[in-house]
Amino acid sequence: MKSLTGIFFTVSVCAYAYADAMVSNVAVSQDAATARVTVTYDLEEDAIVTLDVATNGVSVGAGCLKRLVGDVNRKVSSGEGKTICWFPAKSFPGNLIADGSLSAKITTWSQHSPPDYLVCDLTVTNGISYYPCEDALPYDITNRIYKTTHFVMRRIHATGRVWRMGSPIQGEVGDVYDGSDKSKTSTITHNVVLTNDYYIGVYPVTQKQYWNMTGGYLGGGWEGSNFRGNDDANWSPVENLSYEALRGTDCVWPQDGYVVSGALLKLRALTGLKLDLPTEAQWEYACRAGTGSGYNSGEE
Repeated sequence: MKSLTGIFFTVSVCAYAYADAMVSNVAVSQDAATARVTVTYDLEEDAIVTLDVATNGVSVGAGCLKRLVGDVNRKVSSGEGKTICWFPAKSFPGNLIADGSLSAKITTWSQHSPPDYLVCDLTVTNGISYYPCEDALPYDITNRIYKTTHFVMRRIHATGRVWRMGSPIQGEVGDVYDGSDKSKTSTITHNVVLTNDYYIGVYPVTQKQYWNMTGGYLGGGWEGSNFRGNDDANWSPVENLSYEALRGTDCVWPQDGYVVSGALLKLRALTGLKLDLPTEAQWEYACRAGTGSGYNSGEE
């Protein structure tokens, strides 16, 4: 039974053309005493909603909109009187707006074509939030909250992309081709087309995240961990987990598709997402970051 380290999770996204859900009756107001900005709107159909705020027609920037609450950065049900609150005194210090020059832009996204960043709060059920860019994340991407109580995933735009998978035969890069079918598919360079976009974790799953996902450590604790006693143990990658412990002994890929049991089943119940391990192609495409050579530097 092979153990896995450096575990990442993925979520598939079936991207296709989408007409924005109709947004109407957008109104902006500001409390003179607290400077709190309130945006209200009506939504014709369910959609993921994000917000941009401008002063005199110029965006304040996503990094100033980290303190948003209400019907935003998540899937919002259709209806009237949806509300978003922004606290510029906290995220836009020294730039309080008192001249009525504020405007708000509501953007809607389909579940089939969502924003580029997804954050899952592991302390609540179905705690999923979406953000259009890294600057919009509620905490800087290097914050350790994304290695403990939350995890952050980035959307990989891969639908229909043709790319070269594998490394040169008998080259210095990667594994050397040994003649087996498995080695042939993972080593010899060949063209691959991915059918869907997908999210992949920005960081490997950590010890603390795994605890929050499943309520415990496999095998009763830290006994087999290489990080036991390390001050940074909680933020270190979870290890010594078998493929069977994660996906289940009765779920075989690709014969059984996305059916899982084990730890992944618990995680799906917690998040409401169809999370899974990445395929070899998904993993390699994300790691290549747009390169097609043996090394990501362009060298063969």
